[in-house]
Amino acid sequence: MQGLEPADLVPDLSTLPKQTLLAALQNIEAALYSEFRWSFFVTKYMREDFERTSLRGVLPIIYVFLARGGKEITDVRQISLSKDGTLLNNATGDTKGVRIGCTDINTGTAKTIYYFTANLSDDHIESNPELARFCSKLGPTNALLKAASYLMFAKNFSTVRNLILKTSSIILEDDSGIPFDYFSQKDWTVRVFGTYTKPIDLFKQYYSHPCDNGTWRMLLCH
Repeated sequence: MQGLEPADLVPDLSTLPKQTLLAALQNIEAALYSEFRWSFFVTKYMREDFERTSLRGVLPIIYVFLARGGKEITDVRQISLSKDGTLLNNATGDTKGVRIGCTDINTGTAKTIYYFTANLSDDHIESNPELARFCSKLGPTNALLKAASYLMFAKNFSTVRNLILKTSSIILEDDSGIPFDYFSQKDWTVRVFGTYTKPIDLFKQYYSHPCDNGTWRMLLCH
């Protein structure tokens, strides 16, 4: 997982005054409003909501979704990446993040989640290549794409777009992910789901659909 938001460690909640904790929890509820109503966060509001209380950054939000998904968190620690994409068990590298260990409470299956604070535009990846190098070592992978303002439609996000296409065996996305035109029929098998109702007016220039009847979610397989 990647975003521009920081991933500060969550303090021991038992040490927070009652009113401070209540305000922080209420702020998390407010921060989730747009996600639950429209299925995405609004960047302008995120910057305010995620820094307003003692529970800062993106981790409290990730915790909410892990809990709602039936996961028990077993370990959280700060990590970073060296220039060659090597994972460091400390925050000394240029690209910083967190590693979350969790277990499915129903099956007992253990999983590891990585979140890094990074900019994925071409210029930033060129000057800070460690995240792309780290991800390249993970392939072949399954990729889940949920947009940040249709960024991979833009010319200056070609590096991350090409990286995902190169390293992924399966990509699950909605229309805000990689434009359909980048998936050649020779290399990809497409399955489509739902009804495509076109982008909102703010992003109407990014209209794209994989078949005549219009669709919403796409599963693309090599």
